[in-house]
Amino acid sequence: MRFAEILREDTDTLFLVLSNLQGEADTEGMPLILHFNKNFTPVQGAINKNLDEIMANVGSVQFTYDTFNDAYEQDPRIKDLVKQFDSEKIELKTEKEMVDPASQADQQKDTVGDMASRAAQKGLDNELS
Repeated sequence: MRFAEILREDTDTLFLVLSNLQGEADTEGMPLILHFNKNFTPVQGAINKNLDEIMANVGSVQFTYDTFNDAYEQDPRIKDLVKQFDSEKIELKTEKEMVDPASQADQQKDTVGDMASRAAQKGLDNELS
């Protein structure tokens, strides 16, 4: 597997995680802040979470500011979900701030389908080996 394919899988997972968290923030009616460092200072009036813990829980790579910045620059889906970020934290957009929520939902469906296809293919490959 080439590095570009690994990066794409990681950004696919990141996009799904950010999409789910953005939905959680909308349900709670509060902004959501993701922190790069587990020893963070919470932002008052917001849901605060540690990005490393979340990514580890879904079995994905952890993101530093630099790797997140790369994903942000390379994947417009991630750029669409992020309001702002700096070296310590990421603030997600609310549903109201999303430019076109319908196109975001369509992109997420495609991504979930792509991930399911890859998982099924991996399973077949393992059985044939």
